[in-house]
Amino acid sequence: TIKDWEQFVRVAAKASVKGPEGANTFRGQSDSSWGLEPSLLRLLREMNVNDFSHALEIESKGVDEFRKHAHLHSEHCAQHSPNDLLFWWEMMQHYQAPTRLLDWTHSPYVALYFAVTEHPKVDGAMFCMDAAHLGWIQSARRGRPGFENFDALKHLQSALVGDEYEVSMGLISCPKPTDRMIAQQSEFTYSTELLEPHDRTADAIVYGGVHGGEGHTIFRKYVIPAELKLEMQARLFAMNINASSLFPGLDGLGRSVQDRLRLTMWWTNQ
Repeated sequence: TIKDWEQFVRVAAKASVKGPEGANTFRGQSDSSWGLEPSLLRLLREMNVNDFSHALEIESKGVDEFRKHAHLHSEHCAQHSPNDLLFWWEMMQHYQAPTRLLDWTHSPYVALYFAVTEHPKVDGAMFCMDAAHLGWIQSARRGRPGFENFDALKHLQSALVGDEYEVSMGLISCPKPTDRMIAQQSEFTYSTELLEPHDRTADAIVYGGVHGGEGHTIFRKYVIPAELKLEMQARLFAMNINASSLFPGLDGLGRSVQDRLRLTMWWTNQ
């Protein structure tokens, strides 16, 4: 649990240092009780869908629906191949449609923003993931070096058509990012396991890897107490990490007005 701003700064500095396997990546969630669950998984649970094949059908229908109409609203989408599934998932995620992707960021401070700006009465959380280590374990599991996202994608494609596959996860960045993705330093995890939270899938890969075992994980979780959320948001605001900078356009302006009104009381009491 984070005790104060100064401790968070120290944690962020240490976690952001690039190690021999690569940099960590971060995610903020406004309720610390939530798992690392993509929006599509939450929707499927709400619909009481437990069958993998049925879940794949629902996912496919969602992609088709988005792809069919996206060209009316975005020239970016209109010019892109309908067969590039990862691109369409990224666009759907960007515009808040349900997908199997989970948002991450290179910045612990951006992750903190998402951990503290909603649900003011409950603790938030920042997750730190060693994605490079996950790739290393998947390489070692196959007995050869250089496991890449391409390998995870091949297993994902097999899972989508019902062929045999290995449980895999990948981390991707959009090759043609939107302004919001750039501002948020976004990347995404995807998994072959549509009906499982990403932390459970990743831990299963680690448990079945070449070292560790149950209890060994690539994730670290830092709880942000509810009573610190407003102060954290105010300090981020002073660093220009706020809705206006993270959500370019009128959407960000609207969010920023709400943030300013919420922060007025904290500033007044200082």
